[in-house]
Amino acid sequence: MKPLRIGTRGSALALWQANHLRDELAKRAGVESELVILKTSGDKFAGNSIEQLGVVGVFTKELEEALSAGRIDLAIHSMKDVPTDFPGAYEVATVFEREDPRDALVSRDAKKLADLRDGAIIGTGSLRRASQLRAFRSDFQVIEMRGNVDTRLKKLEAGECDAVVLALAGLTRLGLAGRVAEILAPEVMLSAVGQGALGVEFLKARAGLFRFLDELLDLKTSFAVAAERAFQARMQGGCRVPLGAWARFEREELVMDACVLAVDGSQSIRRRRRIAGDVNAERAVAMGRELGQEIADAGGARLLRQARKVSVPASVAEDPPELAGKKIVITRAPEHSIELTDRLEQMGAEVVQLPMVRFVATKDASKLDASIRKIREFDWVLFTSQVAVRFYAERCRELGMEPQPQESETPPRAQVAVVGRATAKAAQAEGMRVDYIAETERGEGLASDLVASVRGKTIFLPHSNLGGEPLARALREAGAIVTSAEAYATVPPERVSPKALDEIRNGQADVILFASPSAFRNFAAQFEKAELANLSRRALFAAIGPTTRKAMDELGIDVAIEAADPSSESMAEAIAQHFRMAAPARIQ
Repeated sequence: MKPLRIGTRGSALALWQANHLRDELAKRAGVESELVILKTSGDKFAGNSIEQLGVVGVFTKELEEALSAGRIDLAIHSMKDVPTDFPGAYEVATVFEREDPRDALVSRDAKKLADLRDGAIIGTGSLRRASQLRAFRSDFQVIEMRGNVDTRLKKLEAGECDAVVLALAGLTRLGLAGRVAEILAPEVMLSAVGQGALGVEFLKARAGLFRFLDELLDLKTSFAVAAERAFQARMQGGCRVPLGAWARFEREELVMDACVLAVDGSQSIRRRRRIAGDVNAERAVAMGRELGQEIADAGGARLLRQARKVSVPASVAEDPPELAGKKIVITRAPEHSIELTDRLEQMGAEVVQLPMVRFVATKDASKLDASIRKIREFDWVLFTSQVAVRFYAERCRELGMEPQPQESETPPRAQVAVVGRATAKAAQAEGMRVDYIAETERGEGLASDLVASVRGKTIFLPHSNLGGEPLARALREAGAIVTSAEAYATVPPERVSPKALDEIRNGQADVILFASPSAFRNFAAQFEKAELANLSRRALFAAIGPTTRKAMDELGIDVAIEAADPSSESMAEAIAQHFRMAAPARIQ
């Protein structure tokens, strides 16, 4: 059996973690493994702040792509780096007993926090730490400092600051605990969610191959981290917002402290909860969510909204973010707008979620099931959207099958073709190998691209209740034998936010963004025709591509902004470019 491939970042701390996993796999489970070193976005742009990078999962994204592509089998992470809006195709097991999750102060002359000089300069790459430092003493000058542990300690030694705050767990693992001047009490510095804990990530489709990870589990650590992550998910927080949480067992009770702060440290909301008796994962998660709701209701939600507007610290940029002061309404389904929302907020925009579509499984899956059961009989499977991939994969698993059989099995697997890179990533995340990517928004474009390859070929096309037929017809005209089946339905939202609609009516929205014809039509149904036309003159209507623009043209709506392609990056750039062109020239 070939050794398992463990994907890791190349920093000293990441390599310690990966080597520890490798050694423990051999010792406890008798499993041989080897390391594969990869660079993540956080490593490639180490000079940028996390806020500037604008990447969800800045230290995990490339490792996940390597998992999807089959270049590695497992990835090792610090759990504090793992986003809570975790892709459904992956799974993370929290392994080993947790190291001490507290933060530590390393200072010149080994001074403790309270003994630092007036106006002391403290370096940190964390808004959570910065806010708590300011809450402890408002005279501190907190500066942005990134890089690995060694880099930060060298900056301290070079006199760039009086002290730095680092995770005690990292210092301990690197043999640097002797540099610690003070372990910061939780009352002063509440740690990051998941700090000190390690996680092993793998494709959910391959979970059955990694049962041996059970040998590495520590249930108390798993329950504590699950509670913290549930709190973070409820607060919709990450590394760019000032919140902390620490769950641990005290006398067989699971106790959790959590806090949310204002960026400047002027306000802090802190609460504690505990579970007595039998503790399990479900109860731990419920406690985290309830604590999050309690803090949100007490004003934490307001503090985090304010914090998200501070996308780049004043010390980093002289000019405000280019979309600062702009309110942008996104009508896409929330689960498909995470990257776009994050990107727009990093550019300074206030984003309002007004989902005008939702997706549900098809009511009659008989045709879909029949096609999935004979999937090896097809030459190609075609996907025109991330949603089609999702519902196809979910149905496969409900039938006890993998979304794509392994290549070593016979007969040969069907090839996979997709529309757009976002759909390709979704398919890869489900364990599929993508053979062709069409750089087009429309399914018919895929048929045009494949016309020379599909004649006489059998093709399976899972689609929505609103689409599929134009592509199926174009493929048949090209000589393909097509089986199409409804995998999901696109339906109107169950409820439309009256508050968001009132803000739009009152002219408070700068841009209203539409990612599909159905989202626009459902939005248009909320207004009288004359009112809709008036709205399009008061706010900028944006379309993610020509199909959506066509639906808007049909109702006589002027489209002010159109993306070059359907990616989140392209849509955000198109909006920013519009305001750049409209802005008066700056006098140098």
